[in-house]
Amino acid sequence: MTDLIVTEKIRYAIRVLGRSDTPVTFTLRQGSEELKTMSVSPVNMTDLNGVYASISEATDSCLAASAAPAFSLSFSANGNLAATGYIDYVDFFARARLVYRDRQLFISDSRSAGVSAVTRFTIEGSNSLIVWDITDPYAPREIKTSSSSGNTIFTGGNGFPPGNSWHLPLIMPGSL
Repeated sequence: MTDLIVTEKIRYAIRVLGRSDTPVTFTLRQGSEELKTMSVSPVNMTDLNGVYASISEATDSCLAASAAPAFSLSFSANGNLAATGYIDYVDFFARARLVYRDRQLFISDSRSAGVSAVTRFTIEGSNSLIVWDITDPYAPREIKTSSSSGNTIFTGGNGFPPGNSWHLPLIMPGSL
């Protein structure tokens, strides 16, 4: 994550699993700051028909320590050498400036979705980008753009084009 707006909270959702006959933990950190410790209940390791692993889920938010914060998720077996930890997912949702940095850029902005909502997006860093609606990856559609002051501009919001349900845009140089 880069170019984050540090005054906006980062929301996160985590789902982890543990296979151990003793409790285990996962810890999410931003840099060295501990954000969340998740305990995972033990399972009966000798029961072949029982629960294979216990699940723990968490959602929360935090402020970004910088415009490009570093996060880590660690597993602690609490001394149990037979314990195993699994990460199902870790999702982060944050607001950021739209800056093109020579790689594909995906945009998803739920705040722009709504009845009759239309939003103008300005992507900094290049005035010759192509924006694709990849909601249907088997039938991508190019979205009309314009250029101004070295930036690429396009309009969307409640859909691409406006008026439809929310769509997923992909920004890249060149064409598919």
